[in-house]
Amino acid sequence: MNQLKPWQRAFTIVLVLVALLALRGPLTQWFTGDSMEHSANGPTGDSQHTFEAPQLTALRSVFTAAEEIRFELSLDQVGALPAASSKIHTELGLLADADVPESVKAAISQATNSATALAESKTAVVARAPFGTLSEALFQLAAADPRLQEGWNVFFCPMADGFQKWFQAPTEIENPYMGQEMLVCGSEDEWTQALADDPPQGHDGDVAHYTCSMHPSVRQQEMGACPICSMDLTPVTHEDLRTGDVLVDSVRRQRIGVRTQVVTQQPIVHSIRAVGEVVWDQSEVHDVTARVDGWIEDMQVDAVGDSVQSGQTLFRFYSPNLLATQRELLAAVPGSSLAASARERLHLWGMSDWALQDVLSRGEPKQKVSIHSPIKGVVVDKQVNEGAFVRAGSLLYRIVDSGRVWVQADVFEQDLPNIKEGQRVVVTLPHAPDHRLEGEVSLIYPTLETSSRTGRVRIELDNPDGALRPGMLADVTFTVDLGEHLAVASEAIIYTGARRLVFVDKGEGRLRPVEIQTGPRSGDWTVIDDGLSEGERVVTSGAFLLAAESRIRSATDYWEATDETQ
Repeated sequence: MNQLKPWQRAFTIVLVLVALLALRGPLTQWFTGDSMEHSANGPTGDSQHTFEAPQLTALRSVFTAAEEIRFELSLDQVGALPAASSKIHTELGLLADADVPESVKAAISQATNSATALAESKTAVVARAPFGTLSEALFQLAAADPRLQEGWNVFFCPMADGFQKWFQAPTEIENPYMGQEMLVCGSEDEWTQALADDPPQGHDGDVAHYTCSMHPSVRQQEMGACPICSMDLTPVTHEDLRTGDVLVDSVRRQRIGVRTQVVTQQPIVHSIRAVGEVVWDQSEVHDVTARVDGWIEDMQVDAVGDSVQSGQTLFRFYSPNLLATQRELLAAVPGSSLAASARERLHLWGMSDWALQDVLSRGEPKQKVSIHSPIKGVVVDKQVNEGAFVRAGSLLYRIVDSGRVWVQADVFEQDLPNIKEGQRVVVTLPHAPDHRLEGEVSLIYPTLETSSRTGRVRIELDNPDGALRPGMLADVTFTVDLGEHLAVASEAIIYTGARRLVFVDKGEGRLRPVEIQTGPRSGDWTVIDDGLSEGERVVTSGAFLLAAESRIRSATDYWEATDETQ
């Protein structure tokens, strides 16, 4: 050094100082003994965390259990979900008291809650939403410690609702979000999922991103062409994200067939339809029974289905008791108590007044007594044959007056309050839909069928020509006048899960989805209970096209159906 010139010594000192500054980090780690493993994994801070060996082992078990769930959902099955979800709970429980950043704790909590929902899912359709939430949390943990990414392949599905990525062991796509219906839908992707942070908030008029109307998965921060179809990207503002508004000018409205209608009060007539069955009028059923022991002879009506007239002879009846009592009547002094007793017994045993008078006028008993039909009708049951011996009380014939029938209709529980006794109804038969019969509700049964949640309603109908036969099915229509209500055309309503939406015209080409509560439907009209005011203008044609674009542009919950309805 002493042989160097002054300017050379100064230059050497400067070089040494620069080298020390450049190697300050590694030298510090070398003197303090810190491991360089953490820095090798990437930048440190709240977005990165190196898990200890037991924690890493537990998380790898979680990822394996998630793969089991993914495989089940790709087959549209849920049999292995409870066991795999329980395993995730157990392994994540080992990290409950771990000293990790808050963002990592949030991801672990999200994964735990998702596992709970998966364990309770009864179908693959229901399980897919919590599986997406679980995958999102695991992607966040894999971003914190890249060692968790080892051995997995990442894929992306633009058709999936919610989180659209997943990881799997096989290299060929097995889509858990689409299942067997679209098993190979998707494309390869990367482990790019940062830990959850609050998104930057912009003003309503600011552009949030640019997207393609044909490929909603494309989101770019600058204008340009869609990388898939080369269409020009359209801007999506923060207000669009918040409200789901769609801007449609008059020219485009005409092209896609958008039509609107003013919300007004409409007379609502609610029609309730039910299926019924024709049965005999139970008040017009008559049984012919034996009133004394005896034999059936000279049967004149011998087949079920035969028509009979009132007073027509059905058969002749021989009975020793009838014969002996007739002899008592003839032997008794006319007007005596013995004569009166004999006459009364014969009358109760089925002999008519004119038959008794004939016995008295002839002065000799009848060997066989004629038994007559009590009504005009049809024989629906016959229990005896020619020459049969019957005991007192035995059923011989069942005869029904076919001139009047009942229709017993099964009405759903929620419609029963709108039906009243005495209400007029229209009945049609499937084989003759143009033939309308008018009847009246005679009874609403006091019980409910628990299996079908229906109540039985009785309708009485005249049947003079016998066209209505028991066992026939009938369509029953109850008409209920509900008065005037606020209503819109039924085609204006969009059904998304448990929600009902319409697009309201806010002017200047802006159409906004609004949630509504609906009431009864009458023909082409649906009652609006809440969500709209009289005079507002709603879209009645082209609403589904607007809904597709609004869902593309919006982050609102309007378009998220509940698991139960899915």
